Amino acid sequence: MLVLSRRRGESLKLGDDIEITILRAATGQVSLGIVAPRTLPVLRGELAAALSSGNLAALQFLPEKEVLVNLGSAKKEDLS
Repeated sequence: MLVLSRRRGESLKLGDDIEITILRAATGQVSLGIVAPRTLPVLRGELAAALSSGNLAALQFLPEKEVLVNLGSAKKEDLS
């Protein structure tokens, strides 16, 4: 994990298309401004984890054959 120190108004870039700016920093809380392409999902960590575990939980209710068929028809970019 890369750890950076930033002050209010400072930013960092991820690649060419993503910029994160520190808008406000208080004790125990930071407000971020994020500029990213609309096609890129930006989720809070706990929401992404909940969605991921919810998707995995849903798979256990599908018959095994159907899961394999769905995985077999998925595009390569959908699996990465």
